[in-house]
Amino acid sequence: SAHLKSNQGTIYLLPTGILFAFRKPILFLRAEAMEAVGIHSVLSRTFDFEVVMRNDADVVTLEDLEGIPAENKEGKRAIGFGMVDTKEFARMEEWIKKAGIRDRSLSEDLKAKDKAPTTTSKKRERTADGSGDENESEAEDADEEDLGDEDSDEDEDEDEDDEEEDDEEEEEEEEEEEGKGEDAGSQGEDEEVDELMDD
Repeated sequence: SAHLKSNQGTIYLLPTGILFAFRKPILFLRAEAMEAVGIHSVLSRTFDFEVVMRNDADVVTLEDLEGIPAENKEGKRAIGFGMVDTKEFARMEEWIKKAGIRDRSLSEDLKAKDKAPTTTSKKRERTADGSGDENESEAEDADEEDLGDEDSDEDEDEDEDDEEEDDEEEEEEEEEEEGKGEDAGSQGEDEEVDELMDD
């Protein structure tokens, strides 16, 4: 799966081009109409890639440019896809080589995108070999520790509440016993008075 702006869809790497399906419409980028493809913003789980279309009117048709944004500052017409699963990374590189399309992954403008800050602090830039996963797992472990501390605090609060309840029950039992003792004493006094009067 991949994202094109706010649309989530599926990428199909075909011998003749790239098909992106997200309900309707369906976007198809012919390989012959592509000038270059660049992979960037490679993270532990996702990466982005950008397709630059050719400027050759003899090769590129109006249909090829349908759905492609207007020219950028460099005078290029490019379209970007985001949040592509890293499982597709190797397939994407292989497809670029087989299609004979120029790989611009190391271009300066894409490097600048890689250096741009991410919106989520836990995300870490990584290379294709998977480096950077360790930092992410450390962040996840820290979160788990924080959750564990919160749980222990809750357990302590519950224990304190239980102790207070036990103390209250003990006080009530003592009061009941004292009441019973007083009742028994008063009953004994009444009996003694009755005996004296009989005498």
